[in-house]
Amino acid sequence: MEEQQQEENSPVLFKQALMASCYPMCSSTCRSSPPLLPKHPRSHVAVDDDEMVCGEVPAYKERVDSLAARPGYGSAGKKLSIFTNYFGVSVNCPAIYQYKVSIHPEPKLGVTKKAVLSEIVKLHGERVFRNKIPVFDARKSLYTAHALPIESETFVIKLDDDEDKTRIDLQDLQSYHTRRNASQGAIQAIDAVVRALLSSCLSAPGTIFSTKFGPIIDTQEGLEFWRGCYKGVRLSQIGPGLNIDIPAAPFYKPLPVVEFVAELLNRTDVNQLFSTEEYYKVEKALQGVFVETTHRTDKTIRYKIKGLSVVPLEDLMFAEGAKENFTTTVVDYFQKCYKYKLKYIYWPCLQCGSSRDIFLPMEVCKILPGQRYCRKLTTRQAAKLLKATCERPHIRKIAIMKVRNNCNVERCVEEFGIKVNGLPAIVRGRILPTPELKYHVSGNERTCVPTGGRWNMINKIFCSKMIKTCNFLGMRVCETKLGLVSQCCLPKNVKTYTNIKYLENIALKINVKVGGRNTVLQQAFVHNGIPFVSDIPTIIFGADVSHPPPGMYSSSIAGVVGSIDWPEVTTYRAVISAQLERQEIIGLFHSTQDPKGCLKPDGMIRELMMNFYQRNRRKPERIIFYRDGISESQFSQVIIHEVDAIRKACLSLQEDYLPPITLVIVQKRHHTRIFPHTLCSNYTEQVAQIPSGTVIDQDICHPSGFDFYLCSHTSQGNSRPTHYTVIFDENHFTADGLQLLTHNLCYMYARCTRAVSIVPPVYYAHLAAARGRSYLGKFGDGSSIRNEVSSELPEFLKVPKIADRVLGVMAKAEPLASISQRREQSVTIMVTFAALHLCSCSRT
Repeated sequence: MEEQQQEENSPVLFKQALMASCYPMCSSTCRSSPPLLPKHPRSHVAVDDDEMVCGEVPAYKERVDSLAARPGYGSAGKKLSIFTNYFGVSVNCPAIYQYKVSIHPEPKLGVTKKAVLSEIVKLHGERVFRNKIPVFDARKSLYTAHALPIESETFVIKLDDDEDKTRIDLQDLQSYHTRRNASQGAIQAIDAVVRALLSSCLSAPGTIFSTKFGPIIDTQEGLEFWRGCYKGVRLSQIGPGLNIDIPAAPFYKPLPVVEFVAELLNRTDVNQLFSTEEYYKVEKALQGVFVETTHRTDKTIRYKIKGLSVVPLEDLMFAEGAKENFTTTVVDYFQKCYKYKLKYIYWPCLQCGSSRDIFLPMEVCKILPGQRYCRKLTTRQAAKLLKATCERPHIRKIAIMKVRNNCNVERCVEEFGIKVNGLPAIVRGRILPTPELKYHVSGNERTCVPTGGRWNMINKIFCSKMIKTCNFLGMRVCETKLGLVSQCCLPKNVKTYTNIKYLENIALKINVKVGGRNTVLQQAFVHNGIPFVSDIPTIIFGADVSHPPPGMYSSSIAGVVGSIDWPEVTTYRAVISAQLERQEIIGLFHSTQDPKGCLKPDGMIRELMMNFYQRNRRKPERIIFYRDGISESQFSQVIIHEVDAIRKACLSLQEDYLPPITLVIVQKRHHTRIFPHTLCSNYTEQVAQIPSGTVIDQDICHPSGFDFYLCSHTSQGNSRPTHYTVIFDENHFTADGLQLLTHNLCYMYARCTRAVSIVPPVYYAHLAAARGRSYLGKFGDGSSIRNEVSSELPEFLKVPKIADRVLGVMAKAEPLASISQRREQSVTIMVTFAALHLCSCSRT
């Protein structure tokens, strides 16, 4: 590969902003109570549940400036005090000035931007910055504690490791800000300043991974886990708070590629040919990875892997030199040019290069260190990561305090007047009451109150009986071609009869897949019923989108589930759909053209609401929508597009049919951690855990928004609560009403006898989307090569149609194992669920 050409030299222009954005430092933000979205105009045609309509509801295009306001604080449950990993931040600086930074030509590596700014500070810090250190976010913003005192000047700088001269324009960020936007800008400024100054550098990312934060964890599959350090400032009811956490992430081992492949495939005979499944597994693992060559003594060259060659090394030929008609094999070329005899001639080559294909033998390449693995972990890898990072709360708290104490806090005070508290914040929480569960009336035990978020199925009978015996075959084609409901299990787990717990879990899954119900909330059968559910027909939705791994190009799969058994809300139907890659907003409603040219309404929401009506013979009068995978910057887009789509679906079913909607965002990927306070009852440092049902809606929550943290499960190590944010609420939920409903639903997950960490509709939607990705086969994880840019999905990236006779089954199975695993490990089992006894087991 030819070396990348350096950018041409250019002078550096450093110009003062005419008016820099000035963010006043405030400790809280105000957000007014949002107006409800206006109702849609009437639909022109009223239809029954089985009819179609011609025509379309106008789209809603209004901008959303505010979200749902907090209706108050909850009071249900037992109060307790909780430690968090937030440290109070006080700001004495009256303002922070933000400047926009533009670098021309745009460098390919962010470190170049930081190097340019560092050189400017070094050469002109006294006159330009008054010996105060600015902060750069490594993207487009520069923050200073004072306005810059210069007019317009040109500086020429020379970097030590780069002879390029770069031109930088600092332009003003003059713009109109609402009160809420200005506060958000202030938090972004404080966040960038605190992260950079605490790290004693000009710029610092939110999370830094390094071997200095803890020992490397080996997975024996070509990966290793590094510990990291996260720092970020968030605005809460107690003012700005510094959030510190110590996450872990997988990285590629810096191994020779041959050793990496051998470890990945768990093989000792490296001369063995690749099977088709092994070929795709290796190609998937290596796509996008940077390697360096080792066969040359004079220099090493770095490459990015695009894929693997189709033919093995011994058969691979290429045109040598400028003569297109003269070809040679890779084996002969390496022997002739480098006197290197290749050993693994039966393996494919690494395919690299951007403008032209370059093929490199695996044995002459080594993986560069420090490359993060961004794909989904296997079950074994995830289990090893969980085991290695599962720490008692007091151990993680000590590690977080160590990070805080090592921060350069004095520099924050000196440069920007920002102080960080030395002790973690103590917040107020509550333990919500545990719901009572109901089983079938014919069992020895008809009800149960879980303890510590757990219970068992001993002496219980499923609430809804299922067929006593079934044959199941674990193949991906079951739902799409054979019309069979499948359940996979491994021979090692079913060859003995002693693991009753495993058989119970298998029975729980299959009972639901064939239409049964394991447990329901006893509250659904009492006089008052479930608040905000039992009084009127209520449907609960869950939605999630599964994206291809970073760097891969494939469909994004949307999964949406809806409850159909009102008022118990335990049974769900799932619908999956493919959409354009990395598109997070789900197309919940659309219109299709029939043969007569008329537009007929269609979409996932409409289909699920029709299923609800067919089961209950009543249309939903209240909609509760739990949405996963949405960041704070996408809240408005979800309201504008997805709430609008839900309303269109309702209007397509009946004129003036607009049931109230509540939209709740579910976020699990955050850095908030909670620890038991030493004043809690029965506290011991070694075994202290956050109780199941702990909820926090004060102190560290949003100052005016409707959000709360809920730890509904019993964790193995330190607790990471789920963050629920209500962004749209026409049902006027109370704080206790939504918190209790969400907590109680977490006991209704059908696959295990314990409360889960996220509300089950979202869990089911996540599994349905993952199931849809498995339907795509080898195309599910995508390719590193994008063929073309198009607004339509290619046919092979569309989700195949599910057989009609299994459409009524709740599709929530996990994605199946790889093809090779299925061939070796699939079994046909006859199970008698009444006795949970294994009758026969044979390989297929």
